[in-house]
Amino acid sequence: MKDNTLLSLIEKYFLDTATPQETDTLMEWYRHETNPGESLTWPGTEEPGVIRDRMLMNINKRRKRLSLYHVFLSRLKYAAAVLLLLGAGILIKFFLLPRHLPVQQIVWTTRSGQRTIFTLPDSSRVWMSPNTEIRYDDAFAEGNRVVQLSGEAFFEVAPDAKKPFLVRTGLLTTTVLGTSFNVNAYPRDTISKVTLLTGAVLVNDGQHTHTLLPLQQAVYNSSNNSLTSQSYPQAALMLQRRMGEIEYQGSHLKEVAADLEHIFNIRLTISDHIQHLVFYGRIRPDEDVDTFLEKLKVVLKIKIIRRNDDYILTSINS
Repeated sequence: MKDNTLLSLIEKYFLDTATPQETDTLMEWYRHETNPGESLTWPGTEEPGVIRDRMLMNINKRRKRLSLYHVFLSRLKYAAAVLLLLGAGILIKFFLLPRHLPVQQIVWTTRSGQRTIFTLPDSSRVWMSPNTEIRYDDAFAEGNRVVQLSGEAFFEVAPDAKKPFLVRTGLLTTTVLGTSFNVNAYPRDTISKVTLLTGAVLVNDGQHTHTLLPLQQAVYNSSNNSLTSQSYPQAALMLQRRMGEIEYQGSHLKEVAADLEHIFNIRLTISDHIQHLVFYGRIRPDEDVDTFLEKLKVVLKIKIIRRNDDYILTSINS
């Protein structure tokens, strides 16, 4: 029953203008509000003023309860709105906005005597030499094209003027836009080389930058931190080298020995007496180390001593 209706009934009752039906309605309400569960006689022995005051007090209590109820509903609506906003924020953050996921690295490796060819996400092709490792991010094609190289690899880079292609090897960084070149940079070697066949590259050691044009080679010496560039007419031999056929046209024995160490994972020691020797010949992809060393021994007229995986190259007379 509404408060205004109750007040009107109370007023009529005490002015003796209430109908019997209105009196019964007021009595029923009074019994319920005063002490529910007890049997009360209406109007009982209480004074009319007391009854009237009690009725008005009950109406005030009812109004307070309704007020608290409305406050509770209001706060509940506010809390629901806050939760809704939080839920919407979480939905936007985790499902609608782009997320920065942890960067994953792709790793390619080759073992002794193993070579492999693969294609990078940007369609650039890579020929890996033995005992080589290449790393790049899984988002390679989306941002800067950066490759970490340890060992030797030949690259045919897909042109993209907006995304330079970088090969990092220790202190050296080779930057290209689209070209073909070879990088030889094994960690235990003091000499690293970048050989260019087509296009142009920038080679930087952190202090100096050299621009290479076709048939040129950059040489970095870690023992004295020097970076130089030179003409290299036989650069086309890198096309054979990437397939495992390495041709030497008067190469120093030390250079040949370094290739053998990388390909077959052995250790070669060259005695001082034969350091000056140069070699003309080639390593074929299907040759094993002993077959090639036998050929080397005959051509250079040297002696080779083997101790497990260690080889000593020395003169016949020593």
